[in-house]
Amino acid sequence: MSFDFKLTNGDFELSRAGVPAVVRDENKLRQDLLKIILTPIGANKRYPWYGSSINSSLVGRLLDPKLFDSEANSILEFAINNLIRLQKDQEKSGQFLTPAEAISQIVEIAVERSRFDGRQYNIFVTVSTRRSNVVTETFALTA
Repeated sequence: MSFDFKLTNGDFELSRAGVPAVVRDENKLRQDLLKIILTPIGANKRYPWYGSSINSSLVGRLLDPKLFDSEANSILEFAINNLIRLQKDQEKSGQFLTPAEAISQIVEIAVERSRFDGRQYNIFVTVSTRRSNVVTETFALTA
């Protein structure tokens, strides 16, 4: 079974016993999605291809909303496809992934401008797992 340390606001979360908490299955997949999307591409020196350019490419730029949506979709799809390739490489090297944490396909990527703050975009990423579950992760990006 695969697991990862549980992160909360970028820090390890500790259990009541004082040891790092872990995430598995769908919760691990949600965390993996957020990690690859929110990690700036090139930030991991060992894996310079890991991450996404969502912040560097879109934050602070004044783009037409349709262009923003298109660019965000492209960046997110690229990052998630990298995660899928990484999962396959992990399995080839002998690391077991549960069917609940392995992505079978991207179902939808949606970018929606906030009705309350025109600078904020709500991003919805939906994938299906090899267990045939649908997992959605949502986060906000302020441009």
